[in-house]
Amino acid sequence: MASISKQTDGRKLLQYISPLNKRRCSIQLGKVSMKEADEVKRQVEQLVASKLSAQALPAPTAAWIGNLKRSGSRLYDRLSEEGLVG
Repeated sequence: MASISKQTDGRKLLQYISPLNKRRCSIQLGKVSMKEADEVKRQVEQLVASKLSAQALPAPTAAWIGNLKRSGSRLYDRLSEEGLVG
């Protein structure tokens, strides 16, 4: 289960438990809307669930990851550093 925290400067912080080392990990989302932060949270939860169950990613999550990778997103880099994607 992931959670979103609103920081005093208006930025959002996503926290989740890593499936690899069972430690709390944080990803700074920046100044995004709550709707955008919720979408990232939902997708990260799918990534974590897929890692834990050793199942393939759902098609919408795989497409979301592909879009992040193609756009050169810092979020993709961060997810990769955490071992959640490719």
